[in-house]
Amino acid sequence: MLKVMKGLQKGIVGIEGAGRITKDDYINVLEPILDKALRKEEKVGILFYLNETYEGYTPGAVFEDTAMGLKYFNVMKRCAVVTDSALITGAVKLFAPIIPIDFKSYNIDELDVAKDWLMREVESDIEFHFDKNDNILTLTSSHPLRVNDFEKIQNLLNQVYKETKIISGIIVNSEQFPGWDDLRSLLRHFEFLKENRKHIEKVGICTSNKLIRSSASVVSDHLDSVDVAVFEYGAINEARNWLRNIESKDEMRAV
Repeated sequence: MLKVMKGLQKGIVGIEGAGRITKDDYINVLEPILDKALRKEEKVGILFYLNETYEGYTPGAVFEDTAMGLKYFNVMKRCAVVTDSALITGAVKLFAPIIPIDFKSYNIDELDVAKDWLMREVESDIEFHFDKNDNILTLTSSHPLRVNDFEKIQNLLNQVYKETKIISGIIVNSEQFPGWDDLRSLLRHFEFLKENRKHIEKVGICTSNKLIRSSASVVSDHLDSVDVAVFEYGAINEARNWLRNIESKDEMRAV
């Protein structure tokens, strides 16, 4: 059986599991909540609490858990699984490195710790600034990209999208592309591009990385309708002028 937990802070969806959990529990209890968040384009923290009476999953519930995870993980900011089940804890540790959100397990006596973790501010090393006048987001990073970096940027963009659905563009300023911290960071990067490309007109990349400079057209093709141009590392003003259409793409020096 699954039921919605009451009295949690805003931004946390709590689901308590007891006894044997079935496919219908997922469909009737969890899916409506996640579907609502998806329609409202909200990000929520998921608290999945399997209490002391938890007995296990039916095969249908296991399938539904996987299916919903794939369908709705882009509305999940973080997910904490609270349980004393060694099997469930082991599964969380196994899949956490490849799931593109923060995913942790806690013992039942750590329930309050799990709640605090879900509400904790997302930590990030990436520097970013959104210019409301030009409608341009500038990103600077010298560290390998992490899931938290994308979550923090997404939180900002979600606020921006409440005022405007389209932003003029993004400037990425990085001397040598730092890569990703782990596999799930790479997966989250792809998901970030998928979520936001319909809102972005142009991307200007300022870098000294030869591979990125030579593959801008490939990046542009991947982003479909988004124009991509490459500039020298640190040439933020030049990139900004291109985003603002002060200098046309045809007039820009090829790099």
